[in-house]
Amino acid sequence: MQLHEYPRAIATQQLAVLTAEKFVRNHQEEVNRLTAKIDTEIAFNEVLKNDTQRKTVRKTMMDEQGYREAAECLQAAEDKLKEMTIDLQLLINQFSIAKMIERRAIAEIELRVAA
Repeated sequence: MQLHEYPRAIATQQLAVLTAEKFVRNHQEEVNRLTAKIDTEIAFNEVLKNDTQRKTVRKTMMDEQGYREAAECLQAAEDKLKEMTIDLQLLINQFSIAKMIERRAIAEIELRVAA
């Protein structure tokens, strides 16, 4: 990649990271909504007499399909965000190295001219 191409590539990757962050937030909100629904159902269930029963029912409800799928989607979105963030940092690092190489080449030319 040419030195002048890095800023656009970095900006593109930053936009992709932003989109991924929004996706994670949406999934987190869904998991939070489902968790609140479960907690509300447990709180108003008069059959459950103690904490052990409530915890057991809560775990059972969280193991159900809808909640499990939402939690798995959230985890996948978080993993994708981490990968995209790593790719962004790699681009930034490559840009820094490319700039250093160019600066070195300029310094070597200036040194030869001065000698």
